[in-house]
Amino acid sequence: MKFNFKKNPKPVVLDIPQIVHDLKNPLTTIIASVDFLKNSKTSEKDRKQFYDIIENESKNILDFINDILEISKIENGSQTAANTLEKCPVFHGSLPDDGKEEPREQFTAFKNRSCKSDTKHNIALITSKVLQDLKLFSEQKNIKIEINIQEDLGTNIPEIRIKQILSNLISNSIKYNKKNGEIIIKSYQKNNFLYIEVEDTGIGIPDDEQQKMFDKFYRCAEAKKLNIEGTGLGLSIVNDIVNAYGGDIKITSAVNKGSKFVISLPL
Repeated sequence: MKFNFKKNPKPVVLDIPQIVHDLKNPLTTIIASVDFLKNSKTSEKDRKQFYDIIENESKNILDFINDILEISKIENGSQTAANTLEKCPVFHGSLPDDGKEEPREQFTAFKNRSCKSDTKHNIALITSKVLQDLKLFSEQKNIKIEINIQEDLGTNIPEIRIKQILSNLISNSIKYNKKNGEIIIKSYQKNNFLYIEVEDTGIGIPDDEQQKMFDKFYRCAEAKKLNIEGTGLGLSIVNDIVNAYGGDIKITSAVNKGSKFVISLPL
């Protein structure tokens, strides 16, 4: 089995027209809302509605900017305040086949060069924190969440990165799910790899759109049709983190039935 190693120093390339477009829409809404509020005849009920619109759109802009900054940090190997993601070498090539104990010298060399700490971070605990952050969001849609995480499972990958992976995947599974839907979260170790699975009963992704889901700013047609808010950057962030640590991510999805994301990361 051949393994190729390659650093990932390529600077992030952002689509400026797309960024301008995605910032212009909420800003236009905010300006329109301010214009209505300037009208002294606006009722108190209407004023509260416009205040809510301004608040929500402002948060959307902030989330969008934070996502862009995060992608830039990850792809350029910059430091973050919470943790450090150094210039990680990216593992290119096929991962060892399941169930085979073949020589792993090159793969081990990659692991030794990757940006991990000596501290083991508990996956169940990180998942619990993420679910607590998303509790109100999931309760609004009455989502049933099933958790199946291998006991004492941990990783040396910084906690902030695992949290970003889980937060983006789980929040998407809530956002694109139906009311009274279900989410299944699994994590386990197999053949020296950490696996994280997030499965939902949401709107699903058409076959011809699945590979595009990791492109920056891409949002599936159904999400746009249903006016589901989003920046189109969450899965790109997940993909960048997974790549930085030599992992792999796969999608299984069916329209109107749901999606399943499976991530594997070397331990």
